[in-house]
Amino acid sequence: KGQVGWLIGNGPSVRTEDLDQIVGQCGFCCNRFYMAYDQMKFRPNFTVSCDKQVVEDFGRDIISNSEGTVVFSTHQNYNLEGSVWLPSIDNGSELMFNEKTLANITPAGGTLFTAIQLGYFLGIRKFYLYGVDHNFKFESVENQDSYRTAQGEDNHFIKDYRSGKKWSPPVMGLVEEAFTKADLFLRKEGGFVVNATRGGKLEVLQRLEFEDALLESRKTVSGNSAKVSSAEG
Repeated sequence: KGQVGWLIGNGPSVRTEDLDQIVGQCGFCCNRFYMAYDQMKFRPNFTVSCDKQVVEDFGRDIISNSEGTVVFSTHQNYNLEGSVWLPSIDNGSELMFNEKTLANITPAGGTLFTAIQLGYFLGIRKFYLYGVDHNFKFESVENQDSYRTAQGEDNHFIKDYRSGKKWSPPVMGLVEEAFTKADLFLRKEGGFVVNATRGGKLEVLQRLEFEDALLESRKTVSGNSAKVSSAEG
């Protein structure tokens, strides 16, 4: 409560020097973000994945290499020691923002939609997106596994992010719907989800230059800390 949440995508627009400027603020990162640790000082509070393919292929590596808390939100519990599992609704369910419990999260809007619901449960109301380019290049491949129908790299700021494995391309419309629903819900409580990504193609949210978002987030956290100190005094 009183913190802001930085929702960090892994898009090509990410600048590691930007991430070093949010050290000390609450960060939610995705999937194999740990692969870039050697490039920066920033470490996330939470590494989240709701991608079945990612958890099956890289789950143990994510747990072994990520700092902070690792959270997987999938329909199936993979019982991976060292992680927190949040049960999710099957993808056929209606996309909704779950404000009452961390059970039955809707993952269809992507990992960062799950991260917003987690952050809300923890007391965060203001979220800044960064590195969400919302633009993927891939080659479609035939596969009986619906979570492995795409192949290709160069969609992330991290080299060889997929390690040559097939993956599940996002449904862009669902991602946009998820962010829109989260933003509308949070604004009823004085919060928001704004897009501080440098460029990219996500246009359904209010945009804010990264530098302005950084200044705004620091003021929010500083102001809330001052209120807590005053109340304790």
